[in-house]
Amino acid sequence: VEEESTDKLTNQSAMNLKGRVFAITGKFDGLDRKEIAALIEKHGGSVRGSVTKEVQYLLCADSDSESAKVVK
Repeated sequence: VEEESTDKLTNQSAMNLKGRVFAITGKFDGLDRKEIAALIEKHGGSVRGSVTKEVQYLLCADSDSESAKVVK
């Protein structure tokens, strides 16, 4: 029973970003954008290449950036 409970928790935590939509901009220390996108998708989220109405979260490496994504 304990193993089944652990599997259920693992499945729930792996989907904790389900339904959330992200865009990524800037250069991050230690990870590139593809790696960040893969982590988001692994946990149930999705990533867009540009900011649209459906994007809920913008991951920005530099909040002072003048990137079109940040300005938008």
